[in-house]
Amino acid sequence: MTPARQKIRLYTLSTCSHCIRTKKFFKDAGIDVEFTDVDLLTGEQREKIMQNPECTFRPSASMTRSLWASTKSASARRSGSSP
Repeated sequence: MTPARQKIRLYTLSTCSHCIRTKKFFKDAGIDVEFTDVDLLTGEQREKIMQNPECTFRPSASMTRSLWASTKSASARRSGSSP
């Protein structure tokens, strides 16, 4: 009997170079991973993720500023305007 495979879930930032390389690594390796770009979430979705004990993404003060800037930039890209 083989053990059940657990789904891999990673919480990432859409603008993080390490996250982008990690996504590419898993894709190139053919490993099925579910990614959640925290900076693209809003309102309750983001709050729910941040309260999830499985989510190890806990921004420090400097990361919070970076996350805010990243969110603003991602929002601007979606709306077609510049940040």
